[in-house]
Amino acid sequence: MANLLADPPENVLGNREAVLESWQLVPWHLHEGIVRYLDQRIPMGSFLTAAFENDFAEAANRSGMGLTTFGLKGLGLFLLYHVPPAAWGTPAKVRSWLHPDTNRKG
Repeated sequence: MANLLADPPENVLGNREAVLESWQLVPWHLHEGIVRYLDQRIPMGSFLTAAFENDFAEAANRSGMGLTTFGLKGLGLFLLYHVPPAAWGTPAKVRSWLHPDTNRKG
């Protein structure tokens, strides 16, 4: 597996230095799922899906005992400042990100 902290997906997330700073706030075990979703449009697990849908109560419920409040806050800040608005915020935006071809008007 690539070292995602050393090589963040800047083609999607923008300014490399800012991404690296915020990326460090996101729990390391979430990095791979986030990168796959943003770069390759691969569905995430239930926790990340809830977070990207802006349902942090449900994300906290799905996180189990391993995620701290700090980790949840770090993920939220990362979404807010570095993830394209089209990729997160509502269930419809997540669906559209995963299936962009079905949302084009012809």
